[in-house]
Parts: sequence; C-alpha cells; structure tokens
Amino acid sequence: MTTRRFFLSAGAALLLTGCSSTERFRSPRGSPLIPVASVVPVDGGTLHVESVGTGSAVLLIHGGFGDRRMWDAQFTELASRYRVIRVDLRGFGASPTPTAAYDPVGDIATVLDHLGVPKAHFVGNSMGGALAIDVALAHPDRVSSLTVVSSGPNGFPLGEDRPRYAKEIASIVAVFEAATTEGVDRAAALWEAHPMVSVARADRNVAPRLHAMLQDNRQIFLLPFWPDDDKRAVHRLEHIVTPTLLIVGDKDIELVQAAARFASARIPGARLVTMAGTDHLPQMEQPERFNQLLAEFLRTHE
Repeated sequence: MTTRRFFLSAGAALLLTGCSSTERFRSPRGSPLIPVASVVPVDGGTLHVESVGTGSAVLLIHGGFGDRRMWDAQFTELASRYRVIRVDLRGFGASPTPTAAYDPVGDIATVLDHLGVPKAHFVGNSMGGALAIDVALAHPDRVSSLTVVSSGPNGFPLGEDRPRYAKEIASIVAVFEAATTEGVDRAAALWEAHPMVSVARADRNVAPRLHAMLQDNRQIFLLPFWPDDDKRAVHRLEHIVTPTLLIVGDKDIELVQAAARFASARIPGARLVTMAGTDHLPQMEQPERFNQLLAEFLRTHE
C-alpha cells in the first residue's frame, strides 16, 4: 500500500519555510555558513538536497505536507557542530514530481552515497519520521541515532484499533477528497485549518511560514505516487538497535500521540518526550526547546 493510500485509509497519522540554496546563515559563533545545494540523481528521478557545516552528519527529513524549509531553525543551529543535510522528497519542495512508484528508503541511501556519508543521525517529522524508522530497519549500519518527531511506524494504527480514530481519519481523508473535487487550493486551505496544526496556525511567527509552505506544496494533494513505505514496520520495532528519541506535541491529534506512544513502548531503550504547547510541528513552534532536546540527544550518541 502506498503512503498516499495509507493517508486515505488509515488517517494520515504520519504526515507532515524558506531559504534559498545561496542564502547565508550565521552559526552561533558568528561565522558565515553557506549551504551547498545539489541535485542528486535517484532511480527514475532527482532530489533537491542541501548541506551545510562539517562533522558528523545529521539528516533532516520533512513531513508529508511540507518540505525541507520546516527545518530552518535546526539547519542553522546544528551546522555549528555537524554536517547538516536536508532533502526534498519526490514531489515536494524543489524536487520534481515522481512519474512512477519508487522506494524512498533507496532514495535516502542514494543521497548518503552521493554525499559520501557512510552514516548519519536521522531526524524526521511525521511522514519523514516514519521513513526514518524504515531506514533504521533496512539499513541499521547507516543510522547513528533516530529522532522521530510527531510520528510513529508505518502500518499504525493496526486494523483493530482504527475505529478508535475514525473521526480523525475522516478529517484527513476529507482534505484529499477536496483536492479531487474542488481543487488543490481548497485542499491546502482545509489542511491549514486542520486541528493537527492549530498551534502553528495561531502562532504569528509560524503561521506565515506554514501558509507559504502549504501554498508552495499544494500540488502534493494530487501526487500520482507517494512514497512506498513498509507497513511491516509496525510489527518490527523491537528489531531497531539504534538509539531512539521520540518527540510529540501535547496539542497534536490523538492518533499521532498514540503512534508515538506505541513506538516508544516497543523500540528497545527508546525515550518519549512530550512537548507542552506544541502540535504537529514542534520544531517550528518551539525551536529553542526542540533544539535543546535534540542537541542533548545527539551529543549522547556521537
């Protein structure tokens, strides 16, 4: 089952703004940081990738209704200590729309190979968090640590649990149905009003970036191919040997919070942190707190 079909049938639990490739940042020490943008060939397509900094690699993977720009605050902050890489998955941000089904785990491995990175700390939001779990299961030797944000494993919720989340599932299905019947502008507006991003929408600093991100990516509601994911992941979490941190907002919908709890209870040694006052985008809403949690975790597992 493709990720898009999972969103429509299981409720898009694992879903989800800008700097150009030449924009200069400054590290906390004040030195200029110049991101390097590249177009990475992958099987049947290309990906837009940006990297900045030196040191151990940290790979940032965006969620299902955004792109690399949702990591702006982390891209800047982490680059003073790490080589930070962020990618637009196929059909998102600056990466072209896929023309056939594809393997997102293979895409990520190809990006690392292209950049000469043997392994990285993986940080993924929503769909990107589920993808990071898939990579940790398929290529444990390439994942130094795993930070899963507002997400859980592909395959969640299990069939017997889906009725519990029927209302939340229906609210997400409605967004995709609107894209088909009323157009992508209507779908983007519905998603911007969704409870999953209620905190982001009310934050005057985050709301304009959320709006821009949704407008720029509104075509994804009609993507012909979403990433093929591994629904077996929900049954294989005990095989993850990678140090794992899960972060979830207490204002996110229950489906997402349950997915994070499910994963943290089954991944050996996993730690779950609930960030008060945040929803599906804690890294955008409370970047200082988020960065502190992430930095402490990364330092522990360097």
